[in-house]
Amino acid sequence: MQNINKTTTQSAYNTSFDILLNRVEAVRRKETFLLLTGGLFLSFSITLLAILLAVIIEFFAEGDSSFRTLLITSIFLTFLISFIITTVPHILRLFGIKNLPTINDIALRIGEAYPNIKDNLGNILQLFSNYKNKLINEGISTELIEMAFEKVFSLVKDKDFNVILDKKRTRNILLVLLLMLLITSFSISSSHDLSNSFFRLTNYSKEFIPPAPFTLELITKPDTVLRGSNFTILFKAKGDAPNFIKLYIKESKQGAYDDVKLRLDTANTYRYEISALKDDIFFYGEASWLTTSITTDTCSIRVTDRPLIRHFTGTLTYPRYTTLPNKSFDEQSADLTALRGTLASFNISTNKNIKSAHIVFEKASKLLYSEEVTDTAEINKSPDTTIIPLKVHNKQANGNLRISENGSYYFVLTDSAGLQNSSPIKYSVVALSDDSPAISLLYPITDVQVNEQAILPIKVSISDDYGFSNLVLYYKLNASKFSTPDKKYSSIKIPLPISSDKLTLEVPYIWELSKINIMPEDIYEFYIEVSDNDMISGPKTARTQTLTVRLPSLEEVAQEADVTQTQVVEELQKLKKEVEEVQKKVDDLERDLRKKTKEQELDWKQKKQLEDIIQKHNEAEKQMSELSDKLEETVQELGKNKMLSTETMEKYKELQKLMQEVRSPQLERLQKMREEAIKQMRPEDLQKAIEQVKIDEEQFKKNIERTMEVLKRIQAEQKTDALTKRAEEIKKEEDRLNAELNKTDPNNKEKMNELAKKQDNLQQATKAISQDLQALDKLMKEIGEEEMPMKEMQLAQEALDKQNIQHDMQQASDQMKSGEKNKADKSQKNASKKLDNFAKKMQDLKKAMQNKNSKESIRVMQKAIDNMLDISARQEEVKNNTKKASYNSTRVPEYAQEQAKLFDDLYNVASDLTELSRKSFAVTTEMGTEITNSLRLMRETMDMMTERRMSQAANAQTKSMQSINNALQQMQNSLAQMQKQGGEGACENPGGGSGGSSGMGLGQSMQQLAAEQQALNQAMKEMMGQSGTGDGNSGRLSQEQLAQMQRMAGRQKEMQKTMQQLAQEQKNFGGNDEDQRKNKDGNRLADELNKIANEMKEIASDVQRGNISPQTLERQEKILSRLLDATRSINERDYEKKRESERGKNIYAKSPSGIDLSTQEGRSKAMQELLQSLKQGYNKDFEQIIRKYFEKLSLEKQ
Repeated sequence: MQNINKTTTQSAYNTSFDILLNRVEAVRRKETFLLLTGGLFLSFSITLLAILLAVIIEFFAEGDSSFRTLLITSIFLTFLISFIITTVPHILRLFGIKNLPTINDIALRIGEAYPNIKDNLGNILQLFSNYKNKLINEGISTELIEMAFEKVFSLVKDKDFNVILDKKRTRNILLVLLLMLLITSFSISSSHDLSNSFFRLTNYSKEFIPPAPFTLELITKPDTVLRGSNFTILFKAKGDAPNFIKLYIKESKQGAYDDVKLRLDTANTYRYEISALKDDIFFYGEASWLTTSITTDTCSIRVTDRPLIRHFTGTLTYPRYTTLPNKSFDEQSADLTALRGTLASFNISTNKNIKSAHIVFEKASKLLYSEEVTDTAEINKSPDTTIIPLKVHNKQANGNLRISENGSYYFVLTDSAGLQNSSPIKYSVVALSDDSPAISLLYPITDVQVNEQAILPIKVSISDDYGFSNLVLYYKLNASKFSTPDKKYSSIKIPLPISSDKLTLEVPYIWELSKINIMPEDIYEFYIEVSDNDMISGPKTARTQTLTVRLPSLEEVAQEADVTQTQVVEELQKLKKEVEEVQKKVDDLERDLRKKTKEQELDWKQKKQLEDIIQKHNEAEKQMSELSDKLEETVQELGKNKMLSTETMEKYKELQKLMQEVRSPQLERLQKMREEAIKQMRPEDLQKAIEQVKIDEEQFKKNIERTMEVLKRIQAEQKTDALTKRAEEIKKEEDRLNAELNKTDPNNKEKMNELAKKQDNLQQATKAISQDLQALDKLMKEIGEEEMPMKEMQLAQEALDKQNIQHDMQQASDQMKSGEKNKADKSQKNASKKLDNFAKKMQDLKKAMQNKNSKESIRVMQKAIDNMLDISARQEEVKNNTKKASYNSTRVPEYAQEQAKLFDDLYNVASDLTELSRKSFAVTTEMGTEITNSLRLMRETMDMMTERRMSQAANAQTKSMQSINNALQQMQNSLAQMQKQGGEGACENPGGGSGGSSGMGLGQSMQQLAAEQQALNQAMKEMMGQSGTGDGNSGRLSQEQLAQMQRMAGRQKEMQKTMQQLAQEQKNFGGNDEDQRKNKDGNRLADELNKIANEMKEIASDVQRGNISPQTLERQEKILSRLLDATRSINERDYEKKRESERGKNIYAKSPSGIDLSTQEGRSKAMQELLQSLKQGYNKDFEQIIRKYFEKLSLEKQ
């Protein structure tokens, strides 16, 4: 342990000793460096003094080169000697070669600087060094050495050993050096002579001659001149000028100077002319003097060019509204043709740096310059010229020119020297105008009338070269019974589709005239104006032709319907006569054919007769079809104005079907047969064909008679509906007028007279109802007083005429004119009450009509059902007996007689139903088919029983009973429907489709849907505009907007369901699948409605999910457009053209041989033929004709 402590202590003393030793050595190095620096400074000071003395000596001596060489040598020697004396010893000390003091010497000097240390520092360093190196004699205590070292170390550890350094001496020598440097520099620089002396001294080897007696000055200064211009170089001599000097000159690309001798002129100048300077030149002048020469400074003349355009490019930026892409051009295509407002941007590269650049634009009205003018100050004086500054940077310039009119432009460049480009190229500018838009009405294209809904579908086609900004409907009241016509147009902004980037659009719009309070017989004129999106010159407009829209009064609609129906009846009467003429021709042809033998062919006269018959029948068919179309137009107008009940509408549909069943299959077959085929027919076959034509023509005639009879009945119901509706409307107008009266000041004469005028109009409308009611009474009497409810008719007449409604209205008008407001109010209310009573009486009349017809129909149908039930029960009993009987049973004749009785009874039921079909549509084709089938089976049963085929007869009886039961089921359904409707007299939808949703016609329903779709589209646009959506992201919508979106989705779904319902109704229209396949127009419409419904469903789904985008709105616009197109299609085909019947297919067959009705076999065969004919499914009247035909033949033979 002691050894470890001793080693540690010794190591600490060694470290302290090393610290002291390093400090002393550092002081020795610093001292050496200070001595070396001071020596150098002193050496430099002595040298500067020597230089100054040499300059002064040269100044006075002006010696030659040898003398100056001696001075320079002296200066060098002075520096060398002083350096050796003052500096070399310290260098030797620095490297330890000589005069390097020991550590002990330095330590003793440090101790002398501190009295309490003295030689202790040196002694202890020497002693401890020996101790450390183990050079101490034995017997000397190491502890004493360590203690002594520790004591001295503690004394010197805080002492500054640098105290022995003489820094002041070095500092003083440095000051001497700086002072000598300052004196020498100042003396030489401030004195021209000393400066020359110093110059000569530095050029000690060069000989210097005396100054020349003249000076040579270069008058021409450095300059920049244009390439190709003339230039003069001028020198001037002062003093005793020499006669000649030399001009040294060269171009920039030339290596050596050329010399030119110049002669002194009288003005002591030397001149040199240079023509057409092409390149930069450098030159100076030189004059000889003794052995040397006087030389001027070198001067340079820069040759420059005018600024010019090396290349430029540009871009045409069209106005934003055009959506046209930018177009690039360059100097080869810088003649600009662009739309007004286009910005032409230029980027110009020049041959040099330029200070400024301008575009100079000259209007087309300004004449082109005859002389080149590029000074902008001069250009600005012209009012037809515009200067546009460009931004410049070095050799680049850029700027813009707004194209607004025709003209030309060029560029003016100016460089830093003020030079401008000469003869700039002029480029043309053609400013195109944005053409006006175009607009045309797709529909309506003529003056139009609207129905009670007052909805006018509009579709316009607009086009423009760049787009649209506005589409406006302008309208004003042109004529009215109730208001003063407008002097100025009002306007409605039509929303443009989202896809407004298209340049040609078809824009649909539903104009709801009810919102502008259109009244009956009001006439509005309107036009549509489109504005383009020209934001530069201002939007330009185009407008459609001015059309009128009119809301007819119910009185007018009713009168027009009466006129049309009267014309239809008259035409039917004429048509009946024409058919009778055809029948006569058929009879004549038949007589001629009977006279021919089997071998004889048709002669020319008979062929002509046949051709005339076919032609006349075709004309009759065409005329019947035209009458049907005319009747359809009338029904359409009545339906649009809600002047027909649903029941009456259905009866009109059935009537129109009846009017279509006028074809003659036999004539059509003959018409399609080729002439050769007719020639090949046997006379008896042709005669039978003509007999069939007679049947066809008779059926045609019966159809016409039935049409006229049914039309009268339907017309009576229609007139009743119309009068009821008109009375209700007049009551509403009377109540509205009364409310307006109560708000009017009785002292306001002008307003009271205006109300009185409206009251007079209502009185005239009531008078017209009275006249039409008399016409209805006459029509009902024509139909038959026993078949019409004449008592109810008399009550309705009394409610209108005897209660003096017109008198009350006249009183109200007079009282308004005299200002008796209270009395007028009472009179109006009396008139309103009586009108309400009259309307109720008319409703009672309509119900009585229906009930009277219904009761008879129900009675006949009930009786037929009872008979059918009895026949069915008896048929089952006979069937059971037949099934049990053997072929040789004696009761077979009895069973056959019972079957024949069943046949007769069923035939009588069929006859009763046929008669009922002339008054009601309750008897359907399906009933007749089943009954006919049953009659055929009964006939077959009788034949089988005659032949004793009892098993087969029983099977036929079973089938006959099934047909009877099927007919019974249909009859019971029809009866139940009649009883449910309480007097309608026809089954629900007996042969056609529904009239449309909610009692409206299909066209009305479509118009209503289009109006709702348009409102939904507009609401969606407004919501998108408020929320800023448009990318299909609903994240930025508020809760209120999200709720509104859900409501919109619900509205769209409701419209979709309504559309599907209408499509289904159209698809079902026709009665059965076969009719649907034949009805191509209706199926096409149903398919279109289904497509629209599917699109609505997709839109509703997107809206419900919040996925609304511009594409969504565009799809909505397309839905609206398709709705309007579908509505237009419905209107053009005049109220469900789907009902047009399809021509029957001709089936050619070989005519059978004649029937001998004198025998039982012949009569049986005739009955079989009758049943077979009935099986073909002819309508009831045709079946009756067939029966009568066979009965007549049977009677003739008997």
